[in-house]
Amino acid sequence: MQIVQEFVLGVYDAEATAAFNQNLSDISTLKDPRSKDASQRYHAHQYTNGTICDLTNQPRETEVRFVCSEPRAMISSFTELSTCKYALTVQTPMLCKHSLFQEERPVWHTIDCNVLPKDYIFCSLYV
Repeated sequence: MQIVQEFVLGVYDAEATAAFNQNLSDISTLKDPRSKDASQRYHAHQYTNGTICDLTNQPRETEVRFVCSEPRAMISSFTELSTCKYALTVQTPMLCKHSLFQEERPVWHTIDCNVLPKDYIFCSLYV
């Protein structure tokens, strides 16, 4: 098998990843890392300086999104967000144990009911 053409979609960029995680609202288009719904959260790594795009003359970039998913790790989607800018979603059970990826459980309140005496008088006031 002969490789005819190869494209690098980016290399891991620690600085871009840190900047992204500090300013979450800029890029997240598919899911929101701050969402109250844990199934909508992801952790992202930024990959920059890929092969030059022949359409934009800019290096290709990829955002790798890690989401909580059972039972095994797998690539679930690959999307071109805009020309030569990609999003790769990786499902992994490893994130499910992290507190930020666990569903918030509803708070339960006990309601105590009492029988009213027969001679109880209900007054209603209409204004």
